Amino acid sequence: MQTSSCSLHLLQATLKTMLANASLATPGAGALKSAHVALATALPAYAPVVDPAAVTEADYTGYARLPIVWGTAGVGSDGRAALPGGSLTFSPTDSVKPNTIVGVALYDALTAGNLIGLANFDNPVALIGPDSDLVLVPVVAMPAGDSPDYGSLSVIK
Repeated sequence: MQTSSCSLHLLQATLKTMLANASLATPGAGALKSAHVALATALPAYAPVVDPAAVTEADYTGYARLPIVWGTAGVGSDGRAALPGGSLTFSPTDSVKPNTIVGVALYDALTAGNLIGLANFDNPVALIGPDSDLVLVPVVAMPAGDSPDYGSLSVIK
């Protein structure tokens, strides 16, 4: 099993919503509360504003976005405030329609919804059948300095 990590980037609109909710007397649920991970077969490079139409979502048999179940906020190994998510396992149910996954997109809903973040993999992952699971572990963290890096995504293949 191989493990790698890539940077997780939140989009400008997500950050504005999070800051607006933080200033309310009774804060809203927030964009990350209902975050779902979508696998992508095409994904643009990170920019503060990304056209959602540039994301092509996976379509292998059995595919669906998975909700992130957030753990307890704390301090990550790099000293930054961090919010870890539980591991997510994506598994094709047959070999009829293989996909090559190049990254993930975060949405605020199971279907449709608003694009709230993305992570491009350093190495694409082939999902060719039931024996080719992809396990992801998201972590949202406060960026260091002026970095657009808002956490990480561990990719376990």
